[in-house]
Amino acid sequence: MSLQKDLDKLSVHIRNAEKLEFRALIDELKKKYTSEADLQVIDDFIRMDMRRMIDETDAVLREVSIRQQLADISDMVSLSYIAKNYFNKTRQWLYQRINGSMVNKRPARFSEQELDTLNFALRDISQKIGSVNVSA
Repeated sequence: MSLQKDLDKLSVHIRNAEKLEFRALIDELKKKYTSEADLQVIDDFIRMDMRRMIDETDAVLREVSIRQQLADISDMVSLSYIAKNYFNKTRQWLYQRINGSMVNKRPARFSEQELDTLNFALRDISQKIGSVNVSA
């Protein structure tokens, strides 16, 4: 088996959080591939895979945070209005991104520019509501 195939096998265990098996696989790899170059490749692979998992976790946390924040205001503010007037998109498009729905076999996510637009929309609506002063 090649080093890359062994690393791919290791990656599965990293993702499944099988710590004892993961540790055993690392030890096995380091016994099998003993050159400094191979050991460096193994260490770099583990470091990159861990970074990738952290990045994926951060993305999920960000999506959950967005979903929670919008849940708090969705009864007060029309998300359909935001979708139409700030994104020129449908309500479904906005809800897909808020909920991370699968679109073309991928979870729908906001781009950085779309997050900026969403934040602008919320601030703009907030200012409009704050400027209303009803008098008799």
